[in-house]
Order: sequence, then C-alpha cells, then structure tokens
Amino acid sequence: MRIPTLLFLTSLAVAAFSGTNAGAMTDLSLLAGVSAVAALILMLANEPEAPTRDIRGREVRAPQRAGRRSGEKRMVLVDGSNVLWWRDGAASIDTLRAVVRVLRAQGMVPLVGFDANVGYVVSDSWRDARAMARMLGLPASQVSVAPKGTPADPLLIAEALRLDAPIVTNDRYREWLATWPQIAAPGFLIQGCFAEGALVLNLPEFGAVSGGLPLAA
Repeated sequence: MRIPTLLFLTSLAVAAFSGTNAGAMTDLSLLAGVSAVAALILMLANEPEAPTRDIRGREVRAPQRAGRRSGEKRMVLVDGSNVLWWRDGAASIDTLRAVVRVLRAQGMVPLVGFDANVGYVVSDSWRDARAMARMLGLPASQVSVAPKGTPADPLLIAEALRLDAPIVTNDRYREWLATWPQIAAPGFLIQGCFAEGALVLNLPEFGAVSGGLPLAA
C-alpha cells in the first residue's frame, strides 16, 4: 500500500508544479495526471476485504488463501449436532467421539460446531463450548456452540469457506445453497455412516476410511 500512495502523492505534486509554472511542459503535466489516476486505482484495489463472521459469530477479516505447506495438518469442520445422530438414530456423544478420533488419526484438525441446544440433547442442561470440548477430549479452541437463536449451519459454512476446509455432515444444507453455491462442490461435504458397528467416512483425500474403533470413550 505504501508504493501506490507514494506514487499518488508524487504525481499530484508534479501536476501542481507544472500547472502553476508557465515554463513547465504540458506533456509532463499530462503524464503526472495519468500516474495519479493509476496510483489511485492501485490504492482502491488494495483496500482490505469487508469483514466476515467466523464460527463463533465474531467479525474477522478473511486471509488470503494459500496452499498448505508440506506436513501442515488440514482443518476440517464437523457439524456436531448432525454427527451426534449418525448411529442407530439416537443422539450420542460417543458417536461424535468416534468421528473425531478417525479425523485425528488421518492427521486432520477437527473444529466441531454445535447448535445452541446441544447440551439438552446430550445431557439435561445447557452446555457451553468448554464443557463440550471436555466431553470430546479436545481443546476449547476447537469447539464452538452457536449463540441462542442463531443456527450453527451458516456459521459452519462461512468458517469452512474462510478456512478452505470441508465439513463432515450428512446434511445437504439445501436451504443455504442460494447463498453459498460452493456447498455443491465435490468434496465440500464429507458424509459418513456406521456399517456393522464401524465408522466409515468418505474423505476426499483418502477415499472411504473405516474407523474400526469402538464407540466407548
């Protein structure tokens, strides 16, 4: 940003000098004016992007995406309130634990998001992100609970796009397709199921991965 600003100010100074001095060349004034316009365009093009919201509802500025460095672990969003129901049609924290274990075994960093009512689904009281993180054996920084009255789905989707990460869920998010058509891109949504008691995840980078892990914590 410093170079376009310096060019803009210098061009204005030259234009002012040539315009107030009778001996100044007309071509110099014209060149200075063109340079000032070009510098102004560069300055506007480098304005920071408007803030977006992360999974916790906070306003953040999206960073420039870059390819992962060699050996860098890939982040993956997990729709915790959806995954809880993957086994036998009953919500269980053990089901989610199994998914988290498989993702970590594949070298991925799971970021788990929940609806605000998750505490009442898995227990008898409201639970915050720290409480849910303890139940999953994850750092609190990797777990979030949506604010009351705010669905977790749009927060998960926005965060996944910001991080260039997939989402583990069996939800198709059809109601959000108009807002985020990227949802339909291959590999953006990772589905899973339990077959004969073993977790199977369709991870784009690994194909179908079977957990082969017991559900008990």
